[in-house]
Amino acid sequence: MIRRLTGLLLCVLIAVNCNAQAYLGMSGLIHAPSAEMTPEADARIGGYFLHKSLAPAVLSYSTGTYYLSITPFSWIELSYECTMLKTILIDDEGNEVEKGFINKDRNFSAKVRPIKEGKYWPAVALGVNDVYSSGRSNFVTNYYMALSKHIMQYRNEWGMHVAYRHWKRADNSKWNGLVGGITFRPGFAPECRAVLEYNADAVNVGVDCLLWRRLFVQAALVNGKHFTGGLCYRLNLLGKS
Repeated sequence: MIRRLTGLLLCVLIAVNCNAQAYLGMSGLIHAPSAEMTPEADARIGGYFLHKSLAPAVLSYSTGTYYLSITPFSWIELSYECTMLKTILIDDEGNEVEKGFINKDRNFSAKVRPIKEGKYWPAVALGVNDVYSSGRSNFVTNYYMALSKHIMQYRNEWGMHVAYRHWKRADNSKWNGLVGGITFRPGFAPECRAVLEYNADAVNVGVDCLLWRRLFVQAALVNGKHFTGGLCYRLNLLGKS
């Protein structure tokens, strides 16, 4: 446990400003959403290893996601994401046989921030993951409202985030209700961020790293013991940092 946490702290020391609910290509914490937004005109393409404890309940295994997302304006984010699925076949003797990740579940996510954070009030965002789904393919469909507020203390930035989230599928109900967490950026390295979150089922800890201003990496421990994480390539279409 100590070795894992030490590794995460080392990642913090080399991190650069970034925030993400990276398994969907959206801004947020680790598994929980927030009202933060990525910079305007940011485009992202990436992939993520999703530990089975964070995967949709219909899946009994760890999986991966890949996505293409963009922030066309400062108040809206859009993402197209695919979750890799194993295919189960029945052999001649009636036994189930896994055929690896040869199928996928596609979904579209959106987040709108009608209220930007001010001096005395938090940012407010409304979001949906998997905007359209049919039949039993709504593996990740959920809706949320999130609030985020940042406070400066001796040049250190503390972020406080809370959201109410509801999942469409009953077997994902363990993530329903209030979720949120705390983020921290130290004054000696204001571009760095550490994350502690509660996703209604587990307490997760992680860090975000943006290397060479383009390669984003997220590493996290689910419930303090299971690794989950991914990376993506970021490009600002307006040439902003």
